[in-house]
Amino acid sequence: SYDHVESIKKLKESGVYATLTDDLRLVANLRTENPDMSLREIGELCSPPLSRSAVNYRLKRLMEIAQKTEN
Repeated sequence: SYDHVESIKKLKESGVYATLTDDLRLVANLRTENPDMSLREIGELCSPPLSRSAVNYRLKRLMEIAQKTEN
C-alpha cells in the first residue's frame, strides 16, 4: 500500500534501511517493486514462501521503525 511504500522511502532516506535485517529488506523491496500486490502474493514471491500474516507482521515492523525514525 501507499503507506508501506512511503515508510520504506523514509527508511532509505534516513539510512536506517541499510541496518535492517535481510528478512525486512526483502519484504520492503518486494512491496516497493509491487505496491499493488496483495500480502499473500508478496509472500509467494519470498523464498521460502511466507504466509500473509508473516508479510503483514514484517510490513508493520517496517512502519514502526519508520515512525521511530521520524521522532
